[in-house]
Amino acid sequence: MDRLQLDFLGTSETLLIRLALFGHRTYGTGQPYIALFRRALQVNIGNVRAALNHIADRRRQHE
Repeated sequence: MDRLQLDFLGTSETLLIRLALFGHRTYGTGQPYIALFRRALQVNIGNVRAALNHIADRRRQHE
């Protein structure tokens, strides 16, 4: 995929694709690139779950 093909995707989707394609490279950091983002991705997934749970709780309260 070149840059033009990724432009229609959101930032997070583009990041995930890049991590999938290039995550094994170290870029001079001494650890795989994907390891630098692993914690951030876990936090983001946790935030999404928390937000969905909050929405579900609010809907239950209004029923």
